[in-house]
Amino acid sequence: MNDEARKKAEANTLTRMGSAILRKPIYINWLSENDDELGYTQGNECVVYVAWKHKYMNDMDSLKRTLFRTGIFSHELLHQRLTNFKYTESICKQMLISEAKIFMLFANTLEDPAIEYFSPQILRGTLLDGLKYTIKRIYEQSSPLESSQNAFQQLINALIQFGDMGLLKGNFTFPEAREYFVKISPLYNEGIECINSRKRMDIAKQCMEICRPLWETQMKDDEQFKNMIDEMSKNSLNNLPNADMDTEKKEVSKDGATLTEISKQRKNTLEKINEKKAQAGKLYSESSQDNIENNNDIISENEIQKACIELQKIINNEVKKEIQKLNEEKNDIEDFEIEAMYYDNISCINKKISISSNPETWLKVYQNIKAEISKEIRIFTKTLQNLIKEENVEQIRSTSGKYNIKRGSIGTTAKIFDKKKDKGISDIAIEILIDQSGSMGKKKLNCARKTAIIIAESCAANKIPCYILGFRAGVSGHNVEHDIYVTWKNTQTERASLALMSSGGYNFDGYSIRYAKEIIKKKSANNKLIFVISDGTPSWTKNANCDGIKDCKDAINETRKAGVNIFGIGIGDCSPQILNDMYGKDFIHVKDESFLSSVLCKKIKKLI
Repeated sequence: MNDEARKKAEANTLTRMGSAILRKPIYINWLSENDDELGYTQGNECVVYVAWKHKYMNDMDSLKRTLFRTGIFSHELLHQRLTNFKYTESICKQMLISEAKIFMLFANTLEDPAIEYFSPQILRGTLLDGLKYTIKRIYEQSSPLESSQNAFQQLINALIQFGDMGLLKGNFTFPEAREYFVKISPLYNEGIECINSRKRMDIAKQCMEICRPLWETQMKDDEQFKNMIDEMSKNSLNNLPNADMDTEKKEVSKDGATLTEISKQRKNTLEKINEKKAQAGKLYSESSQDNIENNNDIISENEIQKACIELQKIINNEVKKEIQKLNEEKNDIEDFEIEAMYYDNISCINKKISISSNPETWLKVYQNIKAEISKEIRIFTKTLQNLIKEENVEQIRSTSGKYNIKRGSIGTTAKIFDKKKDKGISDIAIEILIDQSGSMGKKKLNCARKTAIIIAESCAANKIPCYILGFRAGVSGHNVEHDIYVTWKNTQTERASLALMSSGGYNFDGYSIRYAKEIIKKKSANNKLIFVISDGTPSWTKNANCDGIKDCKDAINETRKAGVNIFGIGIGDCSPQILNDMYGKDFIHVKDESFLSSVLCKKIKKLI
């Protein structure tokens, strides 16, 4: 409980700080321990991914780990503010895939130190201290140049160290790596201190072309070299495909504050190159590691301790709040032992998603999404309302109302008038499952989110119990993850948490459908409906060792046998044939949420 509260408290603190820096909502996702990445972000998402644990943190105490994570988060915030993702993507699209991978290595090694160079103009306090500590720590943990496998890798490692701290660790063992470093390092330094992100990417491309003789032949003929590039380029510049951040941001000034201490180190290195002081492949003394340890200009140990204590005070207050909230929310989360033929040793985590870190901001985001689909919400609300009246209205005898000729002629009672009375809407309960796997991407996830909002808002207006959870697999160190957004309370604050939806991992539909069945079975309503919003095929069968489509079909049949109606909503370019195999006729294919209302209401009417 305390570890979970700590994660939420830290996320809340960073989310609040980050949203203020970006002037828009930003959400943090903790990467699983199995992920090698320290952190990344994407131009088309308001999400930053940060490692909760990493080998670089192994010998740190808890305070320094928090400061280190803060630094990673700060770095990704700077990408959101300063990196032109769209322009970088446009350069990649003009290249072969193999060349684009090489370009992204140059782009990343240039863009990272550039955004850090201008960081004092954007970051303050613990965010800036955290960034400095992270720069220092990563440099300390980096391997010396001698450990490089080949000349190209040695060049890239030298550029990373040059960009991070302006100092190199060790000596060049490949003369050609040193040769090209001498050629492009002045250009690199110019790029790092350039305020224009597009120009930085042009310089990265220029450096790539200068170094073409170093990598081109190997990229064509050497399989081991190709594998090394694949590994090095993993998550290069934050998964650029589908980026949509295109405007050239005038966020910084050439005359504003910069990380001058690192800039001085880079200039010193360049001076040694120009003065030809390097001998036998050495660019400076062999005690460069001592230089960094004794250099307090970046951030001193006292400054690190002060930042840790300040950050800890803020987070401790958040931890207390989170423990209280987790205790309150515990009753909203139900854990079930899900049994099926293939479900041996399947681990599942059920998490309540909350906007508590920044409620005002996320409510505003949700209202903006809602405004985009207000017409669809009104139509569906009205149609659902008419359907409920049609299904749930009964005639009662009354002494006033519409005269009933038949009863009036019999004369058995003074109550000869008819009145309509609602039976009430407690006879219906609706549960929504949303596929959050990586294949959903931005476009399909947005469509799924809007579809869920249309249903949830209409249910709230008609006082129909509604429950919404997202599902994915193979993330967070668990086989299955359920993100619970809306409980049966269906409050506005709960619905606003749908704005926090993100995609990743795989989908294990069969398991999640069985879990949803157990939740809705507890409702007393005669008409129980489950809607599964996905893009088609269940993709996660690794640990279950089963056919995903068959398992999903079995789960659907089990759900129907339990007296629960289940209905599939296919999103985007999914296969209607696969949906038909799993759900039979009880599915629709939605490419545009504006067509949802009329079709879905007809299906609901048939189901109840």
